[in-house]
Amino acid sequence: MQWIVRWLSEHCEVKVVQVDVFRRGLGRLTFVVLVLPFYKPFLAPFYAWLAAVPAGSSLRLPDAVLFAAKYLHNRFAWAQVSYNCKSPTLDLGEVFRTDAKAEGHVVTIGGWECRCNTPPQQARWFSLRLTPDTAPWAFDKGEPFRAIASLELLGTLVALKVFVSGSTPGTGVVSLAASTDNQGNEHLLNKLLCTKFPLNCWLAEFAAEMESRQVHLRLKWLQRDSNQEADDLTNEDFAKFDADKRLHVLFCDFKWHVFDEMLPFAKSLHEAASKSRRVLLPRLPARNAAHSSAKRRRTSASLLGAW
Repeated sequence: MQWIVRWLSEHCEVKVVQVDVFRRGLGRLTFVVLVLPFYKPFLAPFYAWLAAVPAGSSLRLPDAVLFAAKYLHNRFAWAQVSYNCKSPTLDLGEVFRTDAKAEGHVVTIGGWECRCNTPPQQARWFSLRLTPDTAPWAFDKGEPFRAIASLELLGTLVALKVFVSGSTPGTGVVSLAASTDNQGNEHLLNKLLCTKFPLNCWLAEFAAEMESRQVHLRLKWLQRDSNQEADDLTNEDFAKFDADKRLHVLFCDFKWHVFDEMLPFAKSLHEAASKSRRVLLPRLPARNAAHSSAKRRRTSASLLGAW
């Protein structure tokens, strides 16, 4: 661990790195987070950058990588980092179900507390509409449905915040289950690693939230028909629910661990990598392949080295 802390410290300050040497250091860091899974999402900027830059080059690290390196360094150097491998001291079972909707410019998330098989009429619930002012990242691509996985994960995160209190220090990990009709997010929370923007930012926030609460959440996939009540909440159809049980949540009231700070850096990395991929030359005949490959490397390095 001392080597990793030293390596992160060096790369928090370094101006330029050799890509191949940096890749080897990331390999060691990957082994560390295998036993500290709540930190895996913070490797996403490292992988995204290395996937976009040419091997054998020397380039400046982008701000997204520097942010992740500083975050991990501060956690590993100044905090007592550990992961409880014992069985959870308390398993709450399925606690809530959530859903998200993005049709046109109408974007909503909703969820209800089904703990202990509570029927919808007796359950606490929320329904929250997002706008370009409150959640501009959802509208960045022009069509919010392109960010539906991020919206689904946000719905699950909001439900975790409002329905689950978490464990108290020294009592061990609390385990719980939640349900969604987005099958990809079930695998996402199991893997805890994603380079897709802005989903990678919300995954990092989700991991930080679970770590702070000492909660392990198992996300289960439900067929859409089985998740109808949550779907109704995103459609703002509240007929199955008691209005007095509604939790009036506002997006601006939530305090995020890393999302607000990480978002602009991750966006810059995403845009630069996308631009680099767009300007690379199309496939050429075999006789020009070597020249094409060299030009791709030069073009990628010139764009990505300017971060």
